[in-house]
Amino acid sequence: MATPEGWYPDANEGNERYWDGENWTEQRRPAAAVPTATPPHVDGLGVVAIVLAVLVAPVGLVLGVVSFARSRRMNTKRSILPVVAILVGGVLNSSTR
Repeated sequence: MATPEGWYPDANEGNERYWDGENWTEQRRPAAAVPTATPPHVDGLGVVAIVLAVLVAPVGLVLGVVSFARSRRMNTKRSILPVVAILVGGVLNSSTR
């Protein structure tokens, strides 16, 4: 089987030389650059958002429960705010897992 025509590395010069299918020609060119892999880009803002969601959601849930318990213990008029905090904290906490 014959080697197909095309550009091949020229061992003597670090360039490429053209093979016409039968003979080497005098055509030479610089060797093609080998592409290098680039590392994937990490979105810093996305990382911060995930870290804050994981840390803040449980804190909001705990503070909502504490606030709700305090309002019951002090026999004060119950506010809707602790209930909302519990619900939002619970939803956010379950969505980040």
